[in-house]
Amino acid sequence: SDGCLLEVNEAFEEQIGLRAEDVIGQTATNLNIWGIPGVGPGLLQRLQAGSIRNLEMPFRRSNGQVFTDLISAEPFDLDTTPALVVVVRDITQLKETQQQLQTSGEKFAKAFHASPDGLLLSRQSDGLLIEVNEGFSRIT
Repeated sequence: SDGCLLEVNEAFEEQIGLRAEDVIGQTATNLNIWGIPGVGPGLLQRLQAGSIRNLEMPFRRSNGQVFTDLISAEPFDLDTTPALVVVVRDITQLKETQQQLQTSGEKFAKAFHASPDGLLLSRQSDGLLIEVNEGFSRIT
């Protein structure tokens, strides 16, 4: 496989911002859709050795915006032509949510441990103490 796009669906058109008729016969590298310059040939080489499952990759929209996708690909023969079926799922929103949760958790942890008041975290189901801060340790 030389990496030329044989067919794309509407989801590809929406994610990348290019029409099918403008990309068929082109490579992803020529279309500049890789979020990391130069990654295309290495990825193609990796695919010739086997499949890819849930690889997190940055992609670039036609307007230049970079977004995160989860890519899975499997080589197969289309008649007598080696080809790849590639599934790409936009996980940008998921990654942003994960980052917000991590930031929120870090802020909570800092406030929890910095508080001069005695604070504790316990499991609601059985009351098991999960964590206490220094303020709590001083008063017990």
